Amino acid sequence: MSTVLVVENDRDVRVALRALLEQAHLDVIEASGGDEALNLVATAHPDLMLLDLEMPGTDGWAVLRSLGHRPGMPIIIVTASDDAQDVVRGLGAGGDAVGAIGQGAEAQTQQHQAHARHALADAHRRGLKLLLD
Repeated sequence: MSTVLVVENDRDVRVALRALLEQAHLDVIEASGGDEALNLVATAHPDLMLLDLEMPGTDGWAVLRSLGHRPGMPIIIVTASDDAQDVVRGLGAGGDAVGAIGQGAEAQTQQHQAHARHALADAHRRGLKLLLD
């Protein structure tokens, strides 16, 4: 089974993303900040990361700078920002896709599922074996 690392300081968002990913039969590990995320990348070797950019302490931008373009672990940026520059910067810094938070729950869920499917399919093409429904 594939493992997804959810990096988000907002507990409610982490819980919602966990539920969505577990419905897709994925293992989920969580980090509430950037330092914890970097430690989990090194120790748990997740197949995919959902990354919030705006967090206290070591934020998502610092995580992207540390990881760069990491082969074999797509990064989906999860952000409430509607600033197009954040999207461009995030993708340029190593993100593989962007999912926006702040829409209605149904639209948000569908968008995250679509982004997760895209990133996981890309990982599969790179040779990772992933389970998708």
